[in-house]
Amino acid sequence: MKENFTKKVIRIALVLMLVSGLSAALIISLNKLTAPIIEKNNIDKENNSLAQIYEGATFETKLENVDETILKVSEAKKDDALIGYVYKITGKNGYGKITLLIGISDGKVKKVVFLENTESYASTVEDHVNNAYAPDKVTTENIGDVDVKCGATFGAKTIKAMMQSALDHYNKNYSGGND
Repeated sequence: MKENFTKKVIRIALVLMLVSGLSAALIISLNKLTAPIIEKNNIDKENNSLAQIYEGATFETKLENVDETILKVSEAKKDDALIGYVYKITGKNGYGKITLLIGISDGKVKKVVFLENTESYASTVEDHVNNAYAPDKVTTENIGDVDVKCGATFGAKTIKAMMQSALDHYNKNYSGGND
């Protein structure tokens, strides 16, 4: 009787291993199949968002992975003239992750576009950004004055820190009147 029980346990264990192995193989296959599609969609979304920031401009990536916040810095040109920079910035807190594109020209935030917003209060965070970072309202000089009390304070603080990082980088590297 003990032998039958042992055989039964071994058989169940083998069946479970087979099911687990097949499930893992299926997940890996689906990931390999969908990864290029997801990557293409992310690139398309970023390109469409760039066009929202500086309409009719062309963009050239200048820097990548500057630090943990600044993922990319691109030049925006129109008719071969530099019109500004676009920063792809990211940050996260206990409530989610945020990735933004921000256009900066003449030391001012021109436009902000969300690429990713998984914050618990995502719509509140987006409303805050649309109000607090309206075009030409925030500059390298007054970023510290942006109020973060909005009902999604952790998200607003995260965004303010991200913006501060981008504006500081801009001020240090590009504020020489070239845009």
